[in-house]
Order: sequence, then C-alpha cells, then structure tokens
Amino acid sequence: ISTSIEYFDDGSYLVTTLTEETTNSRANTKTGNKTYTHIDSNGNTSWTYKITGTFSYTGSSSTCTAVSDSYTISTDNWHMSSHSCSKSGNTANGTVTMKYKVLGITANTITRNISLSCSATGTLS
Repeated sequence: ISTSIEYFDDGSYLVTTLTEETTNSRANTKTGNKTYTHIDSNGNTSWTYKITGTFSYTGSSSTCTAVSDSYTISTDNWHMSSHSCSKSGNTANGTVTMKYKVLGITANTITRNISLSCSATGTLS
C-alpha cells in the first residue's frame, strides 16, 4: 500500500512497507502487515522486522483483534536484542531493538516502535 525510507549517516537505510494481506469485506475484517527492512550501504538486506495485525471494523469503529511479530536476520553482524508486540484499541504495536556487533562489541543499535492501525471503514495506516 505504501513505502517510506529513513536514511542513516553510514549510507544504510530503513524501508517501512505497509501491505494488506487479506480482506473479508462480508465479515468486515482485514489483516495487514507493517515491515521494517534494513538495507546496508552496499544495498544488501541486513534484517527485517514485521508486525501483523488483524482488525474488525463496523463503519463507525474498529478494533485490533490479533497481533503478532516476526523477524529475519540476513547477516552475521546484526543480532536481535529484543522485540515485542501488543494491541490497543484499533492499533497493533511492535517494538524492536537490533544491535550490530563487531568482535562482540556493539557498534550500532537501532530501536524502533512500529504501529499499524485500521480506520472505522477498514483503511490501514
């Protein structure tokens, strides 16, 4: 549905992608994903973190009914430090901290909060 990019001083960047997974318009339910993809300065994927939210909506309100998160790491130097997800009202929330280590020493840390919301009419954001 949408993509945004955050650039870092070292030439790497973080791509945020919002996608719609499934929709059941008769049941007024929708499932979507929001994914962070870290790309290094050489253009290679370092890691991804994704939250998946399922929502029900009525036209006048919406509710997040389920949330999950997942991650993949594509390089030896990046490590998962922590991740969690939760739901509140019409929003699925996730938090991730990734660490870049060289010879066991942390050289870089990226922490991001991610949220996925659904409007009363079923629009994800």
